[in-house]
Amino acid sequence: MQSFDHTQMMIGVVYRHKREYDKAIEYFGRLYARGKTAVGQSAAATAAYHLSRVYLEMGDLTEARRMCGEAIAEYQEQMDTRGLPDAYEQLAAILTEEGQLDEAEDYLDRCIDMRKQIGNQPGLVSSLRRLALVRLLARDYWGTLDLIWLILVSYLQMNMLSRQRIFRLARDAMTGIGRTILYRKRSATFKEGGSRSVMERFFEALVESKKC
Repeated sequence: MQSFDHTQMMIGVVYRHKREYDKAIEYFGRLYARGKTAVGQSAAATAAYHLSRVYLEMGDLTEARRMCGEAIAEYQEQMDTRGLPDAYEQLAAILTEEGQLDEAEDYLDRCIDMRKQIGNQPGLVSSLRRLALVRLLARDYWGTLDLIWLILVSYLQMNMLSRQRIFRLARDAMTGIGRTILYRKRSATFKEGGSRSVMERFFEALVESKKC
């Protein structure tokens, strides 16, 4: 059953990457339902975590937060020190979309501490990249530069510093800078549309700027 669960999870992940979200939800939903009936299994937590990622990509922050909360509760109950920081990072992503940057940084700090304790270096770099985006959106530019330097050093230590990763990091930085500039220019528009997600408001402002 564990092998079957893993296969079903990976099929859901493939559909999520293909942005076929209905099919992804179908596979993760089955895994979640079966996991809830299996005592001591982590399938429910894993499925809830992936469902949260799907809903976040769909822009449904309410469902994304609900499923992330389920994942955190399950991982905490099982004392899963690898799954819990993943869920914390996912919650930080949701909080970032909601514009709650201080709370996002708090959960990323928890995630970073846990990944340091278990020696999960790739996961640690992932958290640092997300923290760099949060710092950039908060206009903490020196803090952002410090984190970018730390990320590059970490990639070098893992022998994973490639041209592709440098370009990806630069792309993330430019995206963050663009979002920060648009937030500043469109602050009045964002206040009027407070019920929409950060990404919705960002792309709306991007379209408006291209029309000008």
